[in-house]
Amino acid sequence: MQITEITGKAYNKKSRKLEDLYDPEKNVVAGVRYIQYLFKTHPAMTYEDISQLYNIGETGYFKRGIRAPEYKDKFIKEYYKAHKRNSTF
Repeated sequence: MQITEITGKAYNKKSRKLEDLYDPEKNVVAGVRYIQYLFKTHPAMTYEDISQLYNIGETGYFKRGIRAPEYKDKFIKEYYKAHKRNSTF
């Protein structure tokens, strides 16, 4: 797994410095916790979408717009509109 220093620190308390990103145990723990967070935060997304979120980052993914047909649901559209309004990036 590849994670950033910020993600490593946020999802694994044992990751305290840049070198910790090269420790496989700390890296995998942080990566798995981040993926769990993505599934909890975006329950309607498919595995493909979660993998894109993981690789691109949430901000980058949402800037691309909605592409998957399963997001035509009104709730999901409203979620993305609210996210866009409240995003500071």
